[in-house]
Amino acid sequence: MARIDVLTGLNRPATRSTVLALLGALALGLSVGSPAVVAQDESKSANTQVAAIVRLDGEIDELTERTLEMRVARALAMNPRFVIISIESPGGAYEASRSIAWNLKELQKQRTDLHVAAFIRGNALSGATIVAFGCEFIAVSPSAQLGDSMPIFTGALAPKVAEKFISPVRKDLEQLAMESGYPIDVAGAMVDPSIELHRIEVKDKA
Repeated sequence: MARIDVLTGLNRPATRSTVLALLGALALGLSVGSPAVVAQDESKSANTQVAAIVRLDGEIDELTERTLEMRVARALAMNPRFVIISIESPGGAYEASRSIAWNLKELQKQRTDLHVAAFIRGNALSGATIVAFGCEFIAVSPSAQLGDSMPIFTGALAPKVAEKFISPVRKDLEQLAMESGYPIDVAGAMVDPSIELHRIEVKDKA
């Protein structure tokens, strides 16, 4: 299996065993290509599963929101340790995307024993990035792309007008990042083109 990078939030520090379990569940789930339960935890009851994979494909709209909610509910009935949202989406409707993200966030608050992870297996752009930031973990395949959540405009807009569209989306993604423990400045830069981030590397001269 190709390398998968896992980004974990700082608010719910993950143990090494938890991350390894997530990677194992991903590896098994991808190998069998199953959107449902991928493995059973032999140390627990027969009704307890290690992970369930729920796919989020294509454009996000209200139908996507309702369908995903039903799929997650079915997955929870199997009492998994992980619910993995497997994403390949160009994004879509902002309200539906933010609703999915905050519903996932609320689920994690209600079920502290449950880990919700986003697996970016292709592109997760625009609203799909918002959904990913609602998860405790974000796992990214080598060929995947995450980010670019700037609202799409039809035609040129004056800077002050554009800011009215950008500001609520930026604040929403930054709030999700803060609650999940992801870098807030990175979240903001994914929405607002006026935010510049610079990476500084200090080499050891010794």
